[in-house]
Amino acid sequence: MSIGPSAPGGLTAGSRIGGYLLQEQIGHGGMAVVFRALDERLQRHVALKVLTAVFAEDEAFRQRFMRESRAAAAVDDPHIIPIFDAGESSGVLFIAMRYVQGGDVGTLVHREGALRPSRATAIVSPVASALDAAHAAGLVHRDVKPANMLLDVPRGRPAHVYLSDFGLSKAVLAAQGLTATGQFLGTVDYVSPEQIQSGPVDGRADQYSLACSAFELLTGVTPFRTTDAMATVFAQLSQPPPAVTDRRPDLPAAVDGVVARAMSKEPADRYPSCQQFADALQAACGMATTDDEAARVSVRRDTAILTTATDMRDPAHVRDPTLVREPTLVGSPRGRRPSRVRWAAALAAAAVLGAVAVVILALPKTSAHGTGACQTPRRALPVDWSAPGQGRQILALHGSGLTSVVEGMAFSPGGSMLAVGTFGGRIYLVNPVKGSVTRTLTVPGSQGVEAVAFSCRGTLAVADKNGSAYLWYPRQGSSSSPARTVTDPAGQPIRAVAFSPDGNMVAIGDDAGNAYLWRIGPRSGQVQMLPGSARIQAVAFSPDGRTLATGDAAGTVRVWPIAAGQRASAPRTLANPAGSQGIQAVTFSADGSLLAAGDQAGNTFLWKTAAGSPGTPKTLADPGQAGSYGTVALAFSGATLAAGGYTGQIYLWDTSTRKLVSTVSDPSTGLNVQAVAFSGRSLAGGDTAGAVYLWQAR
Repeated sequence: MSIGPSAPGGLTAGSRIGGYLLQEQIGHGGMAVVFRALDERLQRHVALKVLTAVFAEDEAFRQRFMRESRAAAAVDDPHIIPIFDAGESSGVLFIAMRYVQGGDVGTLVHREGALRPSRATAIVSPVASALDAAHAAGLVHRDVKPANMLLDVPRGRPAHVYLSDFGLSKAVLAAQGLTATGQFLGTVDYVSPEQIQSGPVDGRADQYSLACSAFELLTGVTPFRTTDAMATVFAQLSQPPPAVTDRRPDLPAAVDGVVARAMSKEPADRYPSCQQFADALQAACGMATTDDEAARVSVRRDTAILTTATDMRDPAHVRDPTLVREPTLVGSPRGRRPSRVRWAAALAAAAVLGAVAVVILALPKTSAHGTGACQTPRRALPVDWSAPGQGRQILALHGSGLTSVVEGMAFSPGGSMLAVGTFGGRIYLVNPVKGSVTRTLTVPGSQGVEAVAFSCRGTLAVADKNGSAYLWYPRQGSSSSPARTVTDPAGQPIRAVAFSPDGNMVAIGDDAGNAYLWRIGPRSGQVQMLPGSARIQAVAFSPDGRTLATGDAAGTVRVWPIAAGQRASAPRTLANPAGSQGIQAVTFSADGSLLAAGDQAGNTFLWKTAAGSPGTPKTLADPGQAGSYGTVALAFSGATLAAGGYTGQIYLWDTSTRKLVSTVSDPSTGLNVQAVAFSGRSLAGGDTAGAVYLWQAR
């Protein structure tokens, strides 16, 4: 049975069904289409889920659907999306639910990556409460996952976590035996073994899915993510869950045992209830069990980014609150199982893999990239860099010549990932705690990577001399192909790349001396060309996003004011006091009060950015031989500025006193430092030998 995504009965915006005026289609899946609709009797907006006509034609299905809808509407829990109405009109079955104008947790994780333990458990706990309430009423969700956890943040009120898509149609399908051979109901990344094996399903199946979701909230990835849905199915049946601490070594080891128990292959080995699992997870994370109100307060403080008006304006980025959005097929912690059970699981997997009529009921996955402003970073605690601890090598590339030269580095938001770009066209994604490469990305047709940058949402941009900048969503699945390519309009090599603070715009600089502003996400495209006369070697946005600085090979820094509408006006020009020495790096301090630039003679300049500030900068001279060494990389940590270059040293300057407070030497004697990056108490440096070292502040 194959069902298309179109609305049943030719329903479109403007149609009426059962007293509801359809206003906009906001999602679709294998079994239903969802509209934002106006309840004309009560004059309120609802999410109206309309089932495809093939289901309404089955009389037994219709009757059971109405019974299940009434049962679900009777469940009294503040974290279950309220059902207002269910019925049939003109041969079409529909459900009217609360319309939530917030984002979902799946989008949050795709944007932010792994969440803080307090943030993750503040989401898991109310979802567990909702599930237990449903289970007590005899209902099973069957499709618990982050995309079905909604975060409603009404203006002026606390945020609220809702569990959506209660799987009424899926439950009825299963009860009526309307699934085909080799088909199960659920989402492969979160589905329990008993669902795959078409065994008895109760609330413990939802607990398994909730544990898979908790794993993703804490690590940024699903437990058994593969490139093949059938391989994921097999893993759910037969492989023990991976340890959470393998991806989050900062978490207590007790977390592994809690998640492993909730993901036991045998339902009897799991927790007695979802709330007991949620409470155990909070305790393992080192937090006292929070009550429901405390959880809501925590979510309110941490998830305000999910309710931007821009996110809701573009249907491509609206997460439908009632539909399956992952590959869905009709169909554990390390539990000890008898060998015959393992063989049974393997045979069941083989049967699923070999079935000819496996049906996938899904929406295509949407990009994780949205258009709303990112969360404002919290002010970092002061870090004393006067005596950084002994560095350790976290990456050693064994390429030849230029191919292994580190040309750019950037930490992801939160610092859980370090992207290292090399001239050979490879980008290594490194776990800075373990010092291990988690993924390697390859630039297609690379002529040399020149720079890398992360957006506040975790999008990675890579500038290449082949004339293109590439965007990856490194936490979103296993594809190594770039999600988007931005091509230099003049076909020139691109030397520099930077994201605006809100993540909505990327700036590039090329060999022709031009910088370009590109809007990304919906309504994407080139915004403006910022003309120049010499090769652009560095670009940087100010923290407030109102200024773009560019540095060129002629020794000029241009400061471009960016007006509303994200267009730049005429720039202010800052000349290199040392003459025509090329500017090789630019960056702003975290508070935006200083603009730093480094030149090829080894000088580092500091300009004050306040209106009316003098145009003559303060100079931080390279302590090495004058005129012989260049500053090619700059990074701020509070008032400390790291300057790396051709001396093989990273100089740490106190910009408030303009004094050198420390020098960090690259352990590979005689090599150049090509890139520097800060994250919290960590300082990373990359050199011309393809080595990356990490130092910690004491």
